[in-house]
Amino acid sequence: MAVDMIKGTAKGYCRVAGDGALQSGSFNVASSSKQGTGFFRVVWNTDFTNTLYTSSMVCEQSSALGNIQVRAIATTHLDSQSFDTSGSTQDAAIQVSAWGDQ
Repeated sequence: MAVDMIKGTAKGYCRVAGDGALQSGSFNVASSSKQGTGFFRVVWNTDFTNTLYTSSMVCEQSSALGNIQVRAIATTHLDSQSFDTSGSTQDAAIQVSAWGDQ
């Protein structure tokens, strides 16, 4: 059975460097890019059916990182924003995973 048909299986995941570069080992990710300080975009190879998919993001490196959040979610991509502990945007390497219908 195709991965996009198995419920509960991650439909996309990747690691994004602090400069926005897509790291090796991604799945179903066409590209990643830095949209500004602390702002990153992950573009999916296969679009999601709708914007009701679930995502999870974690920071890889910074002990000074206070928060990371979804900034925008679209069927074609996901935008994230990361903040330091004072609430200012901060670049940081992140990991992104997503689950949902494609």
